[in-house]
Amino acid sequence: FGSVFQFQNALVQGPRSAAILAALAPEVPALRPFRHIQAEIGGRPVVISRTGYTGDLGYEVWVEAEHAEAVFDAIWAEGRKHLLTPVGQQAFLSLRIEAGLLMVGQDFVSSRYAFTDSDRLSPLELGLGWMMRDLATTERAFIGRAALRREVESGSSRWAQVGIEVDWREWDALHRERGLIPPKDHTPTPWEMMLFGAERELLGHTTSFLYSPVLQRHIGMARVRPDVATVGTPLRLEITVDHRTETVGAQVVRTPFFNPPRKTA
Repeated sequence: FGSVFQFQNALVQGPRSAAILAALAPEVPALRPFRHIQAEIGGRPVVISRTGYTGDLGYEVWVEAEHAEAVFDAIWAEGRKHLLTPVGQQAFLSLRIEAGLLMVGQDFVSSRYAFTDSDRLSPLELGLGWMMRDLATTERAFIGRAALRREVESGSSRWAQVGIEVDWREWDALHRERGLIPPKDHTPTPWEMMLFGAERELLGHTTSFLYSPVLQRHIGMARVRPDVATVGTPLRLEITVDHRTETVGAQVVRTPFFNPPRKTA
């Protein structure tokens, strides 16, 4: 449960989330992605939305704080029949990378705190152009429309947001030749990692990076030059092995990394 003012919310996520909540609220099976309904769980009024931050089938349950314990107990009792497992924020930070979901403060800087040109990014540079497919024709007024049109027309985007996947064989070899067990940590790294080309030219940097336990690969979300953003483009990722700077092979891949059909079924 998380707290928002006088309300609490619980995220019920994963392949069995629909079955768990449907047993408690019969309205759930008809709920479409990004929609919400009013219902009852454990005799208490709740709002259930088909949303989350995991890239999987999932729901959020909103309840007044005074009823949170009763609603949690009802979800937990039903969930145990489906092997429901409680997890913390760290799990969601990993899952959202597998889902290719951007996070403010990690993958980009809020405009309020973007003090330099390096921190100032347009929606197009963040890979959100799909939200503005009608940019050239729409007459809908919004702040920044003219600037975004100029960016599209001139091709002046400095960056492209992409996914990367590391060559696991090279990763393992770099560590084993130093007598080390190749690290495979599913905790996201809190720092940027530089990306280079074959001639050691700087091409960009990661914004999020981890070892995915689902995909069993090191994956990352990255900001690269638009000319190297094509899927399959080879890159070199800078890492440290045994206190020495090395680079390991990687390539640009499509996001989301994990996109099960059940998410929108």
